[in-house]
Amino acid sequence: MGTVLHNWEPNVHNVDIFEISSLFKFFMDFSPGAFRAARALMGKTQEDVATSCGVDRRIIARLERLSYPKPTEAAHKVRRFYVNEGLEFLDANMTAGAGVRWKTGGQEDYFHRRQVNAARVLMDLSQTQLAKKLGVVRSVVTKYESGAVKTPDPGFIEHAVRVLEAEGAVFLPDTAVKGAGVRLVSATEAKPTTAS
Repeated sequence: MGTVLHNWEPNVHNVDIFEISSLFKFFMDFSPGAFRAARALMGKTQEDVATSCGVDRRIIARLERLSYPKPTEAAHKVRRFYVNEGLEFLDANMTAGAGVRWKTGGQEDYFHRRQVNAARVLMDLSQTQLAKKLGVVRSVVTKYESGAVKTPDPGFIEHAVRVLEAEGAVFLPDTAVKGAGVRLVSATEAKPTTAS
């Protein structure tokens, strides 16, 4: 029989690692930034995700915009879709913030377009805001992220990564064990940046 939470006191006699793991899964992160980053890593539109999940597109938009103290059934359904597609949500912990990455390596992301896009939306930056930080016009960022520029300047990619890292994004490399992804450097959700 499971432990009743309100009477539960940790001690060496009643700590069950599986119960603790289940408890943390119950309280997993459903941050808007993580939902936006998951969609960006997959290169999908809100409509694509909504159709695949069998929910209205407005639900996807709300999940990517608002935090909910108690996740809805739709939030669980959308998160499960991303997980079934090969993504892994990284919950905020004592050393790093929330994020998302591919469960396995080898996902094609030539020129890091999806990873840079995922970092930008995780940080809640618009293309205009990122362009301003990069010292370019918005269309440069739009063309890079959309793939309209077939072979982007490696200097531009490096500069975009450095700017996003300075804003608090961490770029997770594609390794033999895990795939590429992004997460916040700290456990606090990125605050929307205001245009000055």
